[in-house]
Amino acid sequence: MKQLLSHSAILLSIAVAALLASGCSKSNSQDALTTASSFDSGIIGGEEVAVSEDIAKSTVGLEAPGYGVYCTGVLVAKNLVATAGHCTGVTMFPNRITVVFGSDLTGKVIRKRVQGGKVTDAWPNLTADKSRNWGDIALLRFEDQAPEGFAPVRLLGDATQLKDGMDATIVGYGLTDMETQADPGKLMKANVKIENAKYSETEISFGQKDGKGACHGDSGGPAYTTINGKLFLIGVTSRSLTEAGGMTCMEGSIYTSIPGEIEFLRKAAVYLNSKDFVPNQPIPQPQEEP
Repeated sequence: MKQLLSHSAILLSIAVAALLASGCSKSNSQDALTTASSFDSGIIGGEEVAVSEDIAKSTVGLEAPGYGVYCTGVLVAKNLVATAGHCTGVTMFPNRITVVFGSDLTGKVIRKRVQGGKVTDAWPNLTADKSRNWGDIALLRFEDQAPEGFAPVRLLGDATQLKDGMDATIVGYGLTDMETQADPGKLMKANVKIENAKYSETEISFGQKDGKGACHGDSGGPAYTTINGKLFLIGVTSRSLTEAGGMTCMEGSIYTSIPGEIEFLRKAAVYLNSKDFVPNQPIPQPQEEP
């Protein structure tokens, strides 16, 4: 399942995952979130992230039985991870997903079980004819809190600070070469530029030129930028910009905008850390097939 998914591929994968899941047995506050100091896509043309880098301290993997680490996520509070909405559709019950802490999946990692999550209202209502504003973002709560050495990243809340041509760093676990299907099992990064900061009200797009970009294995992975010397999360990987791009990883990618979905994230964070939170409830997914 290592891929940067197109629209139709995401909807199909969700339908398949729902069928598989149906066979399984049923067995912080807003302030903490906002002040926190393709199923996939791998990073093409990138380089390995050093353990000492700040982006290594806030980027995590998502793992499920039978899939391995199938998506990427980003720590936004001590017990909350943001990822793509379609990354939550791999299993019916969230507690079958674990958050993996560690930049080298072939070495020592720490796992924390997911307790539940929230998606936007738009995500389960996605239809095959919708091209923008998918709401492809989720917030997951995991048990306990992030291990020592990991820290939440700041969320950018002001969309006006995003400009076309702005530098960004995209990060993820996944394929580093489409032709050879190389999968190093390590956290990788690449420097790219925002192509369209206003792709839609809730999305931004990145060009994938110069042989660099997101690919199979990075869905839900973060896009970071630095503003006034501070690192901010500005987006999470949603899908390829074009159908063909889902095969080549070289025609651009669409990220759900953090400022565009900041109110959803704030409200979801309050709910997931409230007394009203009910663990392990199925997370709604789109029902329409392509």
